[in-house]
Amino acid sequence: MRRLALLLVLLAAPAGAEEMAVQVPGARLAATLDLPDAARFPPPRPAALLIAGSGPTDRDGNGPPALLNTDAYLKLGRVLAGQGIAVLRPDKRGIGASEPGFASEAELRFHHFVDDAVAWATALSARADTGPVTLIGHSEGALIVTLAAAALAEAGTPPAALVLVAGPGEPVGDTLRRQLATLEQPLRDSAYATIAKLEAGELDPDAPPQLAAIFRPDIQPYLVSWMRHDPAALLAALPAEIPVLIVQGGRDLQVGPRDAEMLAAARPSAVLAPFQEMNHVLTDAPTERMGNLLLYVTPDAPLTAGLAEAIGGFILDAAAR
Repeated sequence: MRRLALLLVLLAAPAGAEEMAVQVPGARLAATLDLPDAARFPPPRPAALLIAGSGPTDRDGNGPPALLNTDAYLKLGRVLAGQGIAVLRPDKRGIGASEPGFASEAELRFHHFVDDAVAWATALSARADTGPVTLIGHSEGALIVTLAAAALAEAGTPPAALVLVAGPGEPVGDTLRRQLATLEQPLRDSAYATIAKLEAGELDPDAPPQLAAIFRPDIQPYLVSWMRHDPAALLAALPAEIPVLIVQGGRDLQVGPRDAEMLAAARPSAVLAPFQEMNHVLTDAPTERMGNLLLYVTPDAPLTAGLAEAIGGFILDAAAR
C-alpha cells in the first residue's frame, strides 16, 4: 500500500518546477514553484504559498536528517500541482538556499517570517501565469500565514483562502507548558518559570541548560516575539470574506484536535477537516509513540489519504468564487 501511494505521488508530479527568489531587507530568499501541466491547466492557475513549521525546516519539509526527514511539503506540492494548483515552497530564511539576513540568530523575530510570507505572496500574485493565491501554513506556519493574511488584507490584497494544517489554537507559551508537562521536578517548574518570564517580555539567563534546544539565550528574543500572539484571536479578527480550512490529525504528538477545535470556535465559518490517523508530519501513524516518531525520518511514507485532495478541492473552490 505504501509503495502504491508513493507511486501515485510520483505520477502526480508537476509538469515542471522552477526556482523563484525574492529580496527582503538584508536577505535573498529562495523557493521552488511546482507548476501544473499547462496543456491540462492553462494559465492563469490558482496558486498556493506553503509556509513551513518551526525549526530549521526547508522547502521540502526537512530539517537535520536525524530529526526531520519527511519530504512532506515536496509530496504535498507535487500532488496539488497535479490538481492544477501552482505551489510555491520557500526555504525559511537562513535555511537551504535562503540567506539569514542577520549577523546572529538573536536578531530574529517572529514578524520577520510574517514579512517573508507577505513578500512571497506578493511575488506569486504578480506572476502572469498564476491566479488567486491561497496561503497554507503548517504548524508554526499556520500562525505565520494568519498574520500574513491580516497584513495582506489591510493592504487591500487579501488572500483567496487560508489553510491551517496542524496549527496551534493557543499561544505558544501554553503549548510549551503542555509539551513539557511530563518533565520530572524540579526541571518542570524551572521550565515553567522561564516560560512565564518570556511571556512577560523578559529574557531568562537562568533558563535550564537541559532545555537549551528550546530556551538557549540566542532564541529567547524570538520566543518573546512569538508568545505575544494568540492564534485563535487573530483568526477571529480576519476579514469574514476569507475562507478558512482547518486540517488536523488525530495522532499528532505536537498539536492536537483540541487546537483545531479552538480555531474552529474562533472562526465558525471555517471548514474543519479531521484525519483521525494522521500525525504531525502528514502521514498515517500508529498509536504507539515510537512508531509515530519514526515517521519523522521516513521520507517515503505517503501522505495521509485524502489530505491533498481536501486541501486542493478547497483551494480550487475558493479560486472559483
